[in-house]
Amino acid sequence: MATVPPLRIAILGHFRHAIAEPFQGGLEAHTALLADELTRRGHDVTLLAKEGSVTAARLRPIVPAGFHYGPLPGETIDRSEMMADAALLEAIHEVEDEVDVVLNNSLSKVPYLHLADRPMLTALHTPASLERVVEVIAATDWRPGHRHVWAGVSRTTSRDWARWLPDVRCITNGIDLARWAPRPDVTARPQHAVWSGRITPEKGLVLAIEAAQLAGWSLSISGPVADPVYFAEQIAPRLDEKIRYVGHLRHTELPAFLQSGSVYLFTPMWPEPFGLALVEALAGGTPAAVLPQGAVAEIVGRRGGVIAAGCTAVDLAAALPRAAELDRRAVAASVAGFSKTAMVSAYEQVLAEIATVDSDLIPVPVSAPSRSHERTTDREKESPCR
Repeated sequence: MATVPPLRIAILGHFRHAIAEPFQGGLEAHTALLADELTRRGHDVTLLAKEGSVTAARLRPIVPAGFHYGPLPGETIDRSEMMADAALLEAIHEVEDEVDVVLNNSLSKVPYLHLADRPMLTALHTPASLERVVEVIAATDWRPGHRHVWAGVSRTTSRDWARWLPDVRCITNGIDLARWAPRPDVTARPQHAVWSGRITPEKGLVLAIEAAQLAGWSLSISGPVADPVYFAEQIAPRLDEKIRYVGHLRHTELPAFLQSGSVYLFTPMWPEPFGLALVEALAGGTPAAVLPQGAVAEIVGRRGGVIAAGCTAVDLAAALPRAAELDRRAVAASVAGFSKTAMVSAYEQVLAEIATVDSDLIPVPVSAPSRSHERTTDREKESPCR
């Protein structure tokens, strides 16, 4: 692969959480890895993210550390979105003349509206039901920037967004495989499952607990409590000596935790766009029992785990013992293609492509792809596992 000359890159993070350990989710971990690796490769990287983010790049805070995304007493969620949009736009204007290319890793509509003249690669981390963005790109008068490229984090996600956007490529997520590799000092416990992720309804933890109970297995749970009401009402009452919550573990602690399970449960209740936590578990040799959602089949393949026959706890419980029979060395080998090196190199090549090509030689698209599809919102595009 050709060496990419140093680039001046602005990475647009999001504003909901700081990009810092312990990460709130896969998007934060992905952003941190990209910023650090691109900096390590000699690029001049500026990360626009929430104050308190930790990065090897130059940090430009978008919002203060105390910024709260979501409704407050007497306010609506739209107010916090408006404040964050305004802050992101101001930050972009402050750095845009100092960079060659933008890597949009945010979930904001601002880059679609205000960066049409800048070379920009947008990473698509959600299904094509991100309502605030879809409202912008579905408008009849919206046109994509002539040096804009999009990349879904899985083939499933890329196909989904191609309904709305031109030139949607696929750059699958990657991890530091060495960090998550099998550890000789950790032994999997028989008939013990593990689960990790943000504790919110769409992550399906209740179903994971029910499946473990039906199978007669114990279950350990790790992750940030992103929805305290959900945790208090739906999770805490189900905890006992066999169903344990161990807290929000750091990435240094997670490999041993994941490898302590005979099976990893992956239970998304939406069309999963990728599943970084799933790859992390498989990389350590822990086979997975997963729901048939979104891109999970791309990750699990034929050697990484067992896809449940349906979306119920009974279906998942039936998959548990079958997954436990898989060879753990083969499981770890099954995700060898999801390396950080391959991912960062792919981003690097596309960033160089759109940053260095003369914009006068790039034809401006007459229009985005056909928008004859009925607009699909988060509510309308309901998961089959709901």
